[in-house]
Amino acid sequence: MCAQLVSDFGIPVTRASNGSPARKKDEFANADAEKWFAFRRLLEKREVILPVDGELLKQLSNRWLQYDHKARIQLEPKESMRARGLSSPDRADAVIGAAVQGLSGFGSGAITAADLDRIKFGGTRLLFDPEPLLFD
Repeated sequence: MCAQLVSDFGIPVTRASNGSPARKKDEFANADAEKWFAFRRLLEKREVILPVDGELLKQLSNRWLQYDHKARIQLEPKESMRARGLSSPDRADAVIGAAVQGLSGFGSGAITAADLDRIKFGGTRLLFDPEPLLFD
């Protein structure tokens, strides 16, 4: 999928392994928990705008926060979610991954205006200035 986004649409993509170690290993059990928590902070500070999407809202609000045996923040395992009758929060994972990509230490940085110029939008022109949407 990542290769296709780059080749077919020109969208710069960075692979992520949510099970990899967190940057703040004393606070978070893995990178996934750290990203979800960083996204929570973005929401609290009103630094992101979410689309009107009921499924996304459900996925963002249905996953429980837990602590591991070292008192680090972790997310409810997807197996536990399935046992509660919930599906995998794939849409939430995608939105969170995209939102925190521009934050320090989470990736190569935000998508720039130059990146947007290279992305093929199927003939659709952008009708807005992308600069205000970018993370610093």
